[in-house]
Amino acid sequence: MNEEKKIELSLRTRSAPMTVNEKDRTVDVTFATETPVMDRDWNISPRQDGYFNEILSCDPKHIRMERMQSGAPVLDTHNKWSLSAILGVVERCDVSNNRCDATIRFSDRAEVEPIYQDVKSGIIRNISCGYRVYAYQQEGVDANGIPNMRAIDWEPAEISFVPVQADPKSGVRSESESKYQSIIILNQRNMDEPVKTVDPVTEPVKQVEPVQPDLNKERSLAATAERQRVQDITLAVRTAKLDPTFADKLIADGVSIDKARALVIDEFAKADPHKPAPPSQVAYVGDEKLQVRSAMTDAILLRSNPDSIAPDKISDKAREFRHFSLIDLSRECLEMSGVKVRGMRTSELAERALTTTDFPYILQDAINKTLTKRYEALPATWKLIARFWPAADFKKIHAVKFDSGMILDEIPEHGEYKTAKFTDDEETWSLKTWGKIIPITRKTIINDDLNAFSRAAEAIANAVSRKENAIMWGLVTGNPVMNDTKRLFSTEHKNGVLTSGGAISIDTLTAAKTKIRRQTGLEGQPINVTPKYIIVPPELETLASQYTSQNFVAYESGKINPFANFLTPIVEPLLTDQYGWYMGADPAMIDMLAYSTLDGQTGPYVEQKIGFDVDGIQIKVRHDFNGGLVDYRGFYWNCGH
Repeated sequence: MNEEKKIELSLRTRSAPMTVNEKDRTVDVTFATETPVMDRDWNISPRQDGYFNEILSCDPKHIRMERMQSGAPVLDTHNKWSLSAILGVVERCDVSNNRCDATIRFSDRAEVEPIYQDVKSGIIRNISCGYRVYAYQQEGVDANGIPNMRAIDWEPAEISFVPVQADPKSGVRSESESKYQSIIILNQRNMDEPVKTVDPVTEPVKQVEPVQPDLNKERSLAATAERQRVQDITLAVRTAKLDPTFADKLIADGVSIDKARALVIDEFAKADPHKPAPPSQVAYVGDEKLQVRSAMTDAILLRSNPDSIAPDKISDKAREFRHFSLIDLSRECLEMSGVKVRGMRTSELAERALTTTDFPYILQDAINKTLTKRYEALPATWKLIARFWPAADFKKIHAVKFDSGMILDEIPEHGEYKTAKFTDDEETWSLKTWGKIIPITRKTIINDDLNAFSRAAEAIANAVSRKENAIMWGLVTGNPVMNDTKRLFSTEHKNGVLTSGGAISIDTLTAAKTKIRRQTGLEGQPINVTPKYIIVPPELETLASQYTSQNFVAYESGKINPFANFLTPIVEPLLTDQYGWYMGADPAMIDMLAYSTLDGQTGPYVEQKIGFDVDGIQIKVRHDFNGGLVDYRGFYWNCGH
């Protein structure tokens, strides 16, 4: 019975040369054959050393050709991030004679012309096909005991021009030299595949047997890896003070070192749950790299701002990296990835570190933490009168007003329940995406310019906060038309003095409070909304404070201030009318403003990629946010003059 297992595989690639047809600006290529190619992947191979022969089945039933047939892209070195990297399109594809052929056509764009000319002149000679395998089937083993794994469900996704020639025998012959076209199928593992000589008129395809890999070298590498696995497992078991027979079992079972360390921790916990944790060499296990990256992030934050982390929250690892420069951290990341850095120039360290997964992550994390801390510290006065309204997507959000003044009915025995009344005057809004890109250049890293991180993060945090403030306060100051066709502040809504208003005083505050309290539900019942905030521009801040302070005596000595501790001032610079002022209720009593973020995000989202517009990486900040009006009955406006 066949055994099935499910694994996750990323996009794979194989390289091949091509032949140019100048008359129609196309290139004919063979991008796949059934030639076995040795590879190494412990998820696929049943062998302990992970080796297997991959065979791409060229049976049409086994290939998902939809992408190719619908015009798959032709890219510059598998660059899927930029439209400018698209060099052409797949015009035709065909599966026959145990191979996959395609005709690709170049773009007419001016920036593509130099590449096309280099292909014509033989400077660029190779292409590479990116593909994804969905299912393998084992078909015995070869003479050396290496299993043959046939891809019986796979999908070519794109074809790329690549700069590295994997085999010195590959080449492009023009039709003027010979009527024969030589197409050599290569792969990116520097292993030979059959050479096919094709006479486009009469000659059949001639198959040349593949050259076998250097098995002695491969066995030597496998033996070295196995010795290292045995040493690491033995050391982990000895450090945790476990029985040596446990190490023997792990070694005999062929367990990988990462899985072995996890089992060591589990065995240690079962042996004595109250025993102190073993040394860090074992405690780190699989997430050791994550801990180191986190410590490096904290070290950057501490260098740029010593008060950014509480002293009792600083890990020992972070203290170790605290005085490292960015170049020092680049060197550490490269060594952690197994790259030999001895003799590297400073500029090369910076360039190579930016191509790893660790160093860009650390820079992104440092910016993200700085941005988040700054963003959370910025004032957002509008949140005092708004409520959060969740949004799962970018579709319209519907805020239906309900009857705040509804009264529960008595239900006699066998009586019917009456349905509460809702209004059709629902307000709507939808999320919008706001964003910016922060470039982190190699110059920043070489110069160890930590201020660039804090300045950029703080600038983005300020920009996000300003955008939110502008959106939310614009809903109030813009006095927009609501869904009932009336403006937010209008005589019909009975919530403001639109002309001939008055300055803040006992009388005008009393009138505003009364108007809000007199608002009614959908069936005319009082809803008794209590004002909580007086909202003013900076010019009226002192006056508003006087009328809301318990230390202020209104009109004359001996009289109390009726609004002391009753209203809370909100001072907002975005209120540009120096005379007008507002009153607002508690959003816990009635909905007034609402704001939404995507999937409940509490702030801007940060991600990074290797930069194409800058010599470094690009940190992208994205914020999915918008707001809307819900109900007018908690608002009041006095134009002030």
